[in-house]
Amino acid sequence: SETGEVTIESATEGASIYYTTDGSTPTSSSTPYNDTPFDLTSSITTIKAIAVKEWMDDSDVAIVTHVANPNITLTIPDGGYIYDKTEKIPEVSLKNGDTPISSGEYEVSYSNNINAGTATVTISDAEGGDYIVHGSTTFSIAPKPLTVTADAKTKGYGDSDPEFTYTATELVEGDVLEGTLRRAEGEHVGVYAISQGTL
Repeated sequence: SETGEVTIESATEGASIYYTTDGSTPTSSSTPYNDTPFDLTSSITTIKAIAVKEWMDDSDVAIVTHVANPNITLTIPDGGYIYDKTEKIPEVSLKNGDTPISSGEYEVSYSNNINAGTATVTISDAEGGDYIVHGSTTFSIAPKPLTVTADAKTKGYGDSDPEFTYTATELVEGDVLEGTLRRAEGEHVGVYAISQGTL
């Protein structure tokens, strides 16, 4: 399971299952599996199990490796990710130490992977296979640079301020700016800078 919970099943009806978690070969004297899933606590554990039934040969030894927090590699484009209102989905590859883990052994999900900030990649186990895998990592999405240019304005002495307008380049389609520009304080004749204000 996603947290390292193990369930063992046999295709032979009525067979008893025995298992080990110390790397040793299981026998009918090993720990019996009583149809109750059990949790694994160590980061890397090898589970070996056999099915035993009277008047039948013991099954082959089934071997599964539990890997919590495997080595996760993300393939991210040169320059990294920059916000553009689309989901960022880097390619994922896993290793158990130096040993690659097949993509069929795990499932990948992403969260917080649209807006600028820190996105999370979560690895969960795929049913079956040779591994029980789970873990997570993060990657960054940078804010998109945005240039706002205030339009020059004039007013007569004693008049109210005009509306401060602007042009914005590189704004992602559908996104909008909120707030208003403001100018430096003063009412004497002269030149006053227009600043970002609450924009």
